[in-house]
Amino acid sequence: MEFEVFPYAGVGPIEFGMVRADVRQRLAAPPESFTKAPGSASPTDAFDTLGIHVHYDSDDRCEAVEFGRRLVAPTFRGQPLLGRAWAEIERWLRAIDPYVASDSTGLTSLTFGFGLYAPSARDSPHSEVEGVIVFRRGYYEPGT
Repeated sequence: MEFEVFPYAGVGPIEFGMVRADVRQRLAAPPESFTKAPGSASPTDAFDTLGIHVHYDSDDRCEAVEFGRRLVAPTFRGQPLLGRAWAEIERWLRAIDPYVASDSTGLTSLTFGFGLYAPSARDSPHSEVEGVIVFRRGYYEPGT
């Protein structure tokens, strides 16, 4: 199942700003709620059968979606984002977004509203992208 990234608007059938009940209805998969980090504004929904975590703000509205397994494939401009070699996808993304910020475990595109996680990227550029987060405007800023 493909979930196309729509910068700062949503991903697949999920739109940023949707309430939790509507997200659950659109995904039609059993969620399990948990607190992702101390001080989280609202519990995260884990849709483990899909490999998706949905984050909500203090008003219980969707603000970000994480993908960690290849059961659901986030794509951007027709390109798959998970399971590809880090060096390959980084090269492609930098060609369309020269402002990509990267560190030892991934990169973030504030131009397009998503980030990639590849924990071995620095030591092994041919390792695969293991995670993707797609977020609404203002959710993720450098240094936060």
